[in-house]
Amino acid sequence: MKTIILGSGYYVPETVIPNAYFESLNPLYEIDKDGRRVREIFTSDESIRELMGVHERRRAKEGEEVHHMSAEAVKSALKN
Repeated sequence: MKTIILGSGYYVPETVIPNAYFESLNPLYEIDKDGRRVREIFTSDESIRELMGVHERRRAKEGEEVHHMSAEAVKSALKN
């Protein structure tokens, strides 16, 4: 049996959460299983990009659920 991918699609929510949002939450701490602080984690844009490779996050709109986003991705795939 042969399978061919004919198209792909995606959906990205409009609301962007930049790394700068997390700078106001400093300091954050890594916590061990016993609830003790292990080390301070700096949440600057630069450190987040360096440690995790994350540039931004997206947030779904109020009332927008996974099946809504999936439907939009399917529509995109069908156009493709």
